[in-house]
Amino acid sequence: MGSEVFCELKADCLCGKKDMFLVYCRRPDRGRKGAEYSGEILCGVCAKEFRFIWQGKYLDLIRQKDVLQRIKKEKEFFKYERDLMKSPEVLKLLQSFQDLIESKGDVSKRVKFIKSVTLLDRDDCLSSAKVGIHKYMMVRDLEVVMKLVGM
Repeated sequence: MGSEVFCELKADCLCGKKDMFLVYCRRPDRGRKGAEYSGEILCGVCAKEFRFIWQGKYLDLIRQKDVLQRIKKEKEFFKYERDLMKSPEVLKLLQSFQDLIESKGDVSKRVKFIKSVTLLDRDDCLSSAKVGIHKYMMVRDLEVVMKLVGM
């Protein structure tokens, strides 16, 4: 037996015309978890201005310009983050952290230490213990690193 699809919501168009937008729900077969939702905007005017996006557990109807603004802000943030991680101060901090890691002894002890103080997964810990931590660190790790090296 296949999934069941039905229209869960029919609503008038946001611009006030007689068109509407629809929200569909697909319920999975027995034994499978989670319903899937999708939306369709039938009005040409509103389809240019609005869009459905999945946010966590919910399907939201949002303005296109808000999506574009969010994407722009994310790009700005990631550029700022990359620039910060390349700054002389952060590189010096990471070198101090690398020296601390290397003082722990063999690779297995380094991996155990890195895993205990960072958010890195096992494979990144192993790689960073062998070739250096610089490549794997993120801004979110800097506060912990500063405490560890005494800054």
